[in-house]
Amino acid sequence: MIQGNEIPQYPKQIHIEITTKCNLSCIICPIQDVRKNRGDSLTDDEIISLIRQAADLGVEYIDFVNYGEPLLHPGWFDFVSLANFIMGQGRVGMVTNGTIMSQDIAEKFLASRFCLLYFSVDAFTKETYERMRPGIDRDQVYENVNFYLEFLNKRHIENYRPIIAMTVCDYNFHEVDQFVEYWRKRRVNERTFLCTGRGGEKPFTIPNLNPCSILLDGMWILNDGRCTICCEDWRGIQTVGDVRQDSLRNIWNNELFWNFRTKQFEQKKCDIELCKNCHTSMDIGAHNNYYNWKLG
Repeated sequence: MIQGNEIPQYPKQIHIEITTKCNLSCIICPIQDVRKNRGDSLTDDEIISLIRQAADLGVEYIDFVNYGEPLLHPGWFDFVSLANFIMGQGRVGMVTNGTIMSQDIAEKFLASRFCLLYFSVDAFTKETYERMRPGIDRDQVYENVNFYLEFLNKRHIENYRPIIAMTVCDYNFHEVDQFVEYWRKRRVNERTFLCTGRGGEKPFTIPNLNPCSILLDGMWILNDGRCTICCEDWRGIQTVGDVRQDSLRNIWNNELFWNFRTKQFEQKKCDIELCKNCHTSMDIGAHNNYYNWKLG
């Protein structure tokens, strides 16, 4: 749980949805609904401005993720490179579904000075993977990830380990141990997250009334410029500003955003429309971990 009822004076994390394009239609993702709730996409210059604003605010971490496949945006390399340059390595991240990997992309990650790269894989066996992600060859995805790991080995890249993540749900929970055993033998950090039900499946997370770090620490910027309070708000229900009309600093400090954060500490979380139906309620980092949930 967040200690001391302290609301940060600046966002610790900035999440920028650079695209809603995706080459998958996963059963645990509301991507079709996402696309129905977006306007004109941010331009490259607007995204670059957000990166510079985040650096000026002293933001501790920035990533280019929410919904969509970031590697489908032609400017991803420029965004990662700039963020690494002005914010420093270890403070920049991106999530990919692993379906796109090549020598060129691997070389670009090297040239950009890398970022905290999450491969979202979500299953171990071919049958389960292709049920969750129709139309995509599981073996090709595993080959792509292993290609990237071998690329790192050949370049003698030390002290850098990408993350391999699995979102655990009814369809794949029986494969978690196999998934972890396979990837633990490789130079990665494996993660097992609980599904939140955002795709319509049964949620594995258990909500609570504790202050939620997702809302208190960060800002989520949709690819049409609207700023919302949480990654679960793909419809833009609880928007707190628009980066095309105001700065990140002003949005973070506006009355609407402060009211949302204050309610978290006043035990009034359920007064917030988005929060009262939320199955995540992320109070501590370990809250959404499969093995903690299983032991609990």
